[in-house]
Amino acid sequence: MAPIHQTTPEGQPGDDGTSPLILIQRTFVSFIRGLFAQIPAGGPYHWEEPSADRAQDQEGSAIWIGTDTPIQPEIVGMRPAITISRGPAAFHGLGLGDRAFIDWRTGATSKMDMLPTTVSVNVLSRVPFEAEQLAWFVGRHIWNLRDELLRGNTYALYLGNRPAFSPPTPAGSLVGGPDTEHNWTCVNINFPVYLQHLEVAMPLNRPVLGEVVMVVTAQGPRPRVRRRAALQGTAVLQPEQTRTDRESSSSTLGSSGASLPQTGSDEASSTEPLTVQIKT
Repeated sequence: MAPIHQTTPEGQPGDDGTSPLILIQRTFVSFIRGLFAQIPAGGPYHWEEPSADRAQDQEGSAIWIGTDTPIQPEIVGMRPAITISRGPAAFHGLGLGDRAFIDWRTGATSKMDMLPTTVSVNVLSRVPFEAEQLAWFVGRHIWNLRDELLRGNTYALYLGNRPAFSPPTPAGSLVGGPDTEHNWTCVNINFPVYLQHLEVAMPLNRPVLGEVVMVVTAQGPRPRVRRRAALQGTAVLQPEQTRTDRESSSSTLGSSGASLPQTGSDEASSTEPLTVQIKT
């Protein structure tokens, strides 16, 4: 069988290469926007999908939601704002070499690991009470609907458990521009998040195992086969007796006193069953 050479990286993940640290922030933004979009139009804090040319300032929405840090007061205006950021992330190390499995047919090696991190939801407002209320509204829905938030997002293993709420504090570096630190208040919500990542290394231009053929031969002691001879007067076959066997059989018959009734010089018959002990 001719060897097969792997020339294409089959089995590689088919994603677009976007960092899961960015994807999780986009997921939070999409969820929170959808949450405020459920508020009736014209009501307080309703979020509305902006047109393409007004995506940055989100005109038409009563609240600004995004990932920009710091936010720009000239864009947000007097509206409250929610911005998403993340904390440090590091590979956790689930096993020796982070090796998940090996495909012996192609030689591909898969490595998998978990990345614990923290996603921060920063709720900004010029009124501390408003920041508190909006932070609680967002936090309790993410905590309750975390399974729905993860649906279809295979890069995230777990999130939303045990969120932590900070007290209202000055926004600081979360708001850009001069003299804004004391004009804005922030309530920060931290969500522990566990991301997962898989990489596949495929060896190229190397022979690939096509098949494995196994031949097993068993050897053992052969059973002893004794020649068989016809029993006189019947069609029954019995092992051919040796001289020792015949003497033992005759001795057994003689000791038991068994005898055959004779009706002639060369014929024996009886109405009683014939019992013969054969020692093998």
